[in-house]
Amino acid sequence: MMEQLRDDEWPTGDNQPLLLMLRSPRELAETFGLVFVRGVDDLGDVEVAAVRGTFGVAGLVRYADAPFEGTTVFVDVAADFEATHRAVVDEFGLTDADLGWARLWNEDAG
Repeated sequence: MMEQLRDDEWPTGDNQPLLLMLRSPRELAETFGLVFVRGVDDLGDVEVAAVRGTFGVAGLVRYADAPFEGTTVFVDVAADFEATHRAVVDEFGLTDADLGWARLWNEDAG
């Protein structure tokens, strides 16, 4: 079961993007009851929700000026990206059509 974390509970360290969900913060808020906090960082206006689930701790991030639709899932750089990807897809009920892109986790994949 997924739980929302306080704003100060993410990031927990170095994070990298795992995948892009083609769902807006508004859609994620309506579906999962998440609260996105608006802020500004060095890349501009941003909406962020910190969550913990079977995938561990993740930041759901949407920049207002991003050149693409959707919400990026950031996870700890030490995460098992393959297992974390599967867990995020399962927990959010995503299909291939719900993904804009996903990081490769196999260094040999080309």
